[in-house]
Amino acid sequence: MTTAVRALIARCLPPLVAALTMAACSSVELPTKDESREVIARSRARFDSLATVIAPVARSLPEGYDVVTRVRSAMVNRMLKAFADARADDLRIAFPPTRPLLKEEKSVLGIRYTNLLDIDTGNVVLNLRTFRFERFANNRLDALLEIDGGGKIRASGRYTGVPAGASPDIELTLSERITFDVRLTDTGTVILRPVPKQLALKAKFSVKLLEWSIPWREDIPLQLTDLIKPLAVPVALRSEIPFPVPASTFGDSKLQFVPYLLSTQRSSVTVNGDAVEFKADVEFRKK
Repeated sequence: MTTAVRALIARCLPPLVAALTMAACSSVELPTKDESREVIARSRARFDSLATVIAPVARSLPEGYDVVTRVRSAMVNRMLKAFADARADDLRIAFPPTRPLLKEEKSVLGIRYTNLLDIDTGNVVLNLRTFRFERFANNRLDALLEIDGGGKIRASGRYTGVPAGASPDIELTLSERITFDVRLTDTGTVILRPVPKQLALKAKFSVKLLEWSIPWREDIPLQLTDLIKPLAVPVALRSEIPFPVPASTFGDSKLQFVPYLLSTQRSSVTVNGDAVEFKADVEFRKK
């Protein structure tokens, strides 16, 4: 490269760089100082008006957590009522053969005989009539559980030595108060665990074998933990969201979207008064 060429480049390069810089800046529309001050003033007035609305609400919230959610029993019971009313065949029970169900020794004119009643088979459809929470206290939920239903059974037996059979209707009812323990797992799931209790499913039917009329009532024992399994309700938040940030390179778009992780930390759940309260801190960080 000759000395003349170097001198020409030295004279032409600075103006060329300046021209390119001005051309690049001319594609970006920047507000004037007066326009910026006007936007700031409008935004400050809007911010102040929102602050006056938020401040009284914020004062009533518990301190120390980013998120506080209260779920009242009335809302939970509306959901449970819709679930209970959704269908009338929530549970089906098949009766196993029971022989004998009833045995009666008789003697007539010195002749002894035995009356027998057996249950051969049967099917019953049960309906969840009521499932309602009635009391929230000390991280426990007290609820009312009511079930009713009916069906037919096939019965057979002997009366004075004569075999006979019948297909009577059977009615079943259950009305019990039950309790759930409420606990929060490390994964942010609320577990409602039924407290073990023996329930009584009341059965009633009336059967007639020839001249033998038999009214029958019996309490069928059921274990609550066999009837209702622990209920899991996820409450923790863990989600990935695209968050807009200023573009790292100049181009048509002034923004770019970067994945951020949104999750809850230091979660806790309490049950008292008339509500279940969930508290947590929120962590927002770049993935």
